[in-house]
Amino acid sequence: MKKTCARYDEELEQLSLLDYEIDENPLPAPVTSHAGVPAVVEMFRVLGGRAAVERRVRLKSRQRGFSESQMVESFLALLAAGGDCPEDFESFRGDSGLQALLGRELPSRTPARNFLYGFHDAEVMAQRPKREEQASWVPPESAPLAGLGRVNETVTRSAAAHSGPAERATLDMDASITESAKREAYWHYQGGRGYQPEIVVWAEQDLIVADEFRDGNVPAAKDPLPVIQQAFAALPDTVKALLFRGDSACCEYRTLNWLRNPARPGESAKKPGAAQTLPRSQNLTR
Repeated sequence: MKKTCARYDEELEQLSLLDYEIDENPLPAPVTSHAGVPAVVEMFRVLGGRAAVERRVRLKSRQRGFSESQMVESFLALLAAGGDCPEDFESFRGDSGLQALLGRELPSRTPARNFLYGFHDAEVMAQRPKREEQASWVPPESAPLAGLGRVNETVTRSAAAHSGPAERATLDMDASITESAKREAYWHYQGGRGYQPEIVVWAEQDLIVADEFRDGNVPAAKDPLPVIQQAFAALPDTVKALLFRGDSACCEYRTLNWLRNPARPGESAKKPGAAQTLPRSQNLTR
């Protein structure tokens, strides 16, 4: 037994846990740990996202530098690589391999932040009522932001078409709290500060079809119908079976009456019939 163990120890000593050689003349080609990121950008282009941005999104201050489509693709790459703020562009700009795969440089944090500021409309925000008149308020979308929503609609429909004609759509709506330390952030019902956006997901396709960014003090039950209508309008005309699922925030007469109305004013005539409502706990696979 001792001889067997000794021989085993000798064999282990001959093995190296890091058996490698250092190449003193490495290849000049750059390398990256984010090689999968360009695939996300490429898919965005295949689904018509880049062309949709060029048609739909126009920022008045954009006269030089990166185009709107290049900036949108840059943010897609940033999010896919794990970034979550314009400052994170600085670390990715040092990744020469990633930029070589993308075929261009990524923007620095300043133009990236200015691009986001371009979706802000001071005239729209000036309509905010005084706090003594109204505690919460949902501003209308600026023109560039509405255009970005149309881009998402294009990508959603194209993605659904690539997986085959979609005939069923279960729309799942919910609001979630996003914490923020910004001075402009409002207090939310859980005691912190942040935002409370509404999001509608197409369950069968796992796609976000509509959203509305809201201040943290805006309750989920405040006027949910426009977001729901936006989600229904984003669905392709191949969808015939419509189902909607939401929590108690959607339990208000205006929303329920619109959902049960077979005509649903403003919706495509190719999708007739009342939408069936599902409780949040129901299993969608049945």
